[in-house]
Amino acid sequence: ATTGSMGNSPSSKSPPPNAAFVFIKPHALTPAVKELVEKTLADKGIKVVASGAISAEDIDSKQLIDQHYYAIASKATILRPADLNVPNDKFEAHFGEPWAAVLERGAAL
Repeated sequence: ATTGSMGNSPSSKSPPPNAAFVFIKPHALTPAVKELVEKTLADKGIKVVASGAISAEDIDSKQLIDQHYYAIASKATILRPADLNVPNDKFEAHFGEPWAAVLERGAAL
């Protein structure tokens, strides 16, 4: 797992830096993939502040994957379609009709 944050200084007037875990799946964890991930993040201005491995036991006991997927699943199972933050311009460009129209006719379940 690799953690990284945006290169903003906390003392500047910009928003506080973001932080994230970046997971490389075990089957893809090769020196070339690790180098590609680090280079891609650096090219985007993201500073890697630490990297290392997390054991399967730690992932399981700390429910790291469960917590990650809960955030995604909660939007899909708890929120109603009208409560979702759908970018109308992108939705309409892709589906050919406004998100509001889909909601109005009850087609978003």
